[in-house]
Amino acid sequence: MSITFLAVILCVSLPLSYLIIKYSEDLLRKQIEESILKGVEAEEGNLRTAIINGDYWQIFKRVEAWSNFKGIEYVAILDPQGFVLAHSKPQSFPIYTYYFPQEGEVSVDIKSFNIIIGRVVFKVDNSYVENSLMPIKLFSAGFTSLFATFGFMLGLSISLRIYGRLKRILKMATDAEKGKVYPVSFIEKDEIQEFANHLYQSFKNIERLLENARFEGSFFSNLINSLGEMIFVLDTEGRIIFANSVISHFHYRYKDLIGRRFIILVCDPKVRSKLRRAMALRESLILDCYFRGRGGKVNVLLNFMWKGEFYLVTMRDISELKEMEKRVRLMENLSLLGEMSVGLAHELKNALLPIRLLADVKEWDEEDINVVKQSLVRVDRVLINMLNFARQDKEVKSQFSVGELVRGIHNLFEPLFREKGINFIIDIQEDISLFMERGYLELILVNLLKNAVDAVKVGGNVGLETKVKGNMLVFCVWDDGPGIDEDLKNKVFEPFFTTKKGGTGLGLSIALRYTYMLKGYLTFESKKGYGTRFYLEVPLNG
Repeated sequence: MSITFLAVILCVSLPLSYLIIKYSEDLLRKQIEESILKGVEAEEGNLRTAIINGDYWQIFKRVEAWSNFKGIEYVAILDPQGFVLAHSKPQSFPIYTYYFPQEGEVSVDIKSFNIIIGRVVFKVDNSYVENSLMPIKLFSAGFTSLFATFGFMLGLSISLRIYGRLKRILKMATDAEKGKVYPVSFIEKDEIQEFANHLYQSFKNIERLLENARFEGSFFSNLINSLGEMIFVLDTEGRIIFANSVISHFHYRYKDLIGRRFIILVCDPKVRSKLRRAMALRESLILDCYFRGRGGKVNVLLNFMWKGEFYLVTMRDISELKEMEKRVRLMENLSLLGEMSVGLAHELKNALLPIRLLADVKEWDEEDINVVKQSLVRVDRVLINMLNFARQDKEVKSQFSVGELVRGIHNLFEPLFREKGINFIIDIQEDISLFMERGYLELILVNLLKNAVDAVKVGGNVGLETKVKGNMLVFCVWDDGPGIDEDLKNKVFEPFFTTKKGGTGLGLSIALRYTYMLKGYLTFESKKGYGTRFYLEVPLNG
């Protein structure tokens, strides 16, 4: 407390003393300068005459008179070119020597008909100013010291008094830890007394809160244990510090898990790697993975959440849900198979119609042979697209760059671009790296580009662009073709729907299916007469 008083007094008195001394110094300098300036103003006519007539004796007399003013270090009169006409220190500055200006000088021009014929230069004597202000400085130092000593003693006295009262409050707090809660009273009814009263009341409230906390702990423990999900609380290093009773359904005991690393309960090494990364970055994530139960592995939905000081993990058994999804998917595939079979029969019937018509012709000419060949090519294309659409094999993920992928697709379409005279415009971020099923992504882009090429006329424009949107990479395939009619937009992704002559209508269906397999999105926008844009969004991190 005494140090604080001393610091406050010094912080106030020292700047104030400095301001007073500085103001006094400026005031004294101004008075000295004004005395010379008034003298120059009073003698300006005579001085002007002496300079014009070259009367150096009169000039020197005025210099000598002004130099005797209190607080003046020296005075000089110069001609317009800066040569000395008279100086109060003639030994150092003889007549007609060039005078170099000095720092801190004051200069007054002497004019005749607005023409400068000379200049009076003088400088205030700093030692005179310092000596004149010495009494003020000594008084300020003494006053500051006296005031600081008084403040220190006052602060020390207050500190000792406060220390004694706080010591009694500290004893009250120490006894409260042992279960003895009592109030403390002082003679002075000030803020410290209020603090002691508040502390006493706080101790009483803490007793009630502890009782409530014990009840709530028991209540929430029963509530958490009644939930159907496994709940874990992990420390910052990933060790289990709490688990609810649902773990017993998987043949674990509470004491078997406490202190163990949670990550060993996860079966998949890739999921464990993701969890390690999430713990290192203090991130949260949701994963579909397998939990290592003592009765075997269990498919669970894992919600891993960072809560500032600990990790909260919930796991829900989704084995039955996954089985239901498989059954629903099987029903969807059977339904899709029926739809595809109808479309396939229709397409094959149309493709084989020319051959059936030529079956009754006894001799085929070259044109008939070409018709048969074209029909067989169309049948082959229908069957290949059907197999691509129906196959279920999964491709392995790999690392590749956007530039590498686009260059391969460009080389594939280069002959077709040359044949139709198409301008292929590329605007991509080549250095972006992707980790996913490259074949799926390539198949999607090839289908989109093939549709774009088919849509434009000879000499048209087709483009491929990329941009980053959050954690997604967006591919845009565009063309300046005729666009899509409004009444057809809701059918473009339907299998076997096509407006192209000889088309199978499976290209966009295949592209959409593989987009879902990449966990992406495929959308489009089109305006009649202005072309079409397809947007493919895929995750950057696979």
